[in-house]
Amino acid sequence: MAFFYNPPDDYQIYHITCEFLNGINNNESLSDHTFYYKLDDKNLYKITCILISHSLIVQFLNKKMYGIELKQGDEQQQEFLTFSNYERN
Repeated sequence: MAFFYNPPDDYQIYHITCEFLNGINNNESLSDHTFYYKLDDKNLYKITCILISHSLIVQFLNKKMYGIELKQGDEQQQEFLTFSNYERN
């Protein structure tokens, strides 16, 4: 299961995935944060959270809705996102 989430009073958008684990997890995913939730002895879930950049959303909307890809110069501008102390709590 996966979904996008924008918490109240937070301008950031997150991509959340929840995966049922039925054994040892050897699949490491690229994520900003990974949590494990054990419901009982048989049900273990891996929850990952990726912070989505606003520029990625704009690129997606332009491509999906208008079929265009806008580039900012010859080199792609890289955007690095991190959780603030407020967002980590």
